[in-house]
Amino acid sequence: MNGKVHGSAGICLSGYLLVQYPPDSFVVATASIVGGAFFALLCDIDHRRSSLSLQPGMNILSKFISVLFKHRGFTHSLFAVALIFFYLRYSHFKPIIIWTWVGTFLSHIILDMFNEEGVQLFWPLPYRIALLPNLLSVSSQPYSIIQNILFIVFQTLGTIFCLHALFTLCLQVGELKFLGDIWYHFIVPYLTLILGGI
Repeated sequence: MNGKVHGSAGICLSGYLLVQYPPDSFVVATASIVGGAFFALLCDIDHRRSSLSLQPGMNILSKFISVLFKHRGFTHSLFAVALIFFYLRYSHFKPIIIWTWVGTFLSHIILDMFNEEGVQLFWPLPYRIALLPNLLSVSSQPYSIIQNILFIVFQTLGTIFCLHALFTLCLQVGELKFLGDIWYHFIVPYLTLILGGI
């Protein structure tokens, strides 16, 4: 998968988790969404040409990690997921932020398991896990039709989920309550009809 699919999947999952477990502030909501997009891209720090690795500052870290580990190896493993979880847990982040960031990191790994190369899920064991055989797997090429469809779906659902979470927060703020009211009275009923008909 490419960076735009992983990033949009991360935002989609972040928004969904915020709808299920509403945050107590705009800061927590923003940290969850932005951090979710970042953690959804973080797995590919082992690839020097990934969208995150090309960013200033991250390119140095990417060069270092790509020398130590193969692409879709350590950074795509359950060991890396556990490391991130324990680091965030003992850094005293709020639970919703921890689960959002760890979940979006894990979403990257799951999506890459649909790639023909698979991932080294049980690193340091050398075995790669791919969920689909070569003929059915999703290509990492930017022109992949399946990736473009996934991007549109994740981007659309992510936008809806994030807006819903943010407008729900607006209901708690006196000056912004009208935004929440507009969302719930005029938009949500139509979303329910549209999404329910799919």
